[in-house]
Amino acid sequence: MIETDKRIVFLGDSITEGYGVSPSECWVAAMPGDTVNHGISGDTTVGMLRRFSPHVIREHPDYVVIMGGIN
Repeated sequence: MIETDKRIVFLGDSITEGYGVSPSECWVAAMPGDTVNHGISGDTTVGMLRRFSPHVIREHPDYVVIMGGIN
């Protein structure tokens, strides 16, 4: 179980971003803890690798969830 005081960064494509729904309706928003959603529609695993340092490392997360290759 993830403690609610933990920072969680989500990196992925449109599924992570919550394409078609508002940010508050996205599944990431329903997760416990201090969540940061770095999902980008149409992104690829190569794009996620390029974004890992600026979008994940800079956030100093306790946990990282990567959803790559879903599309």
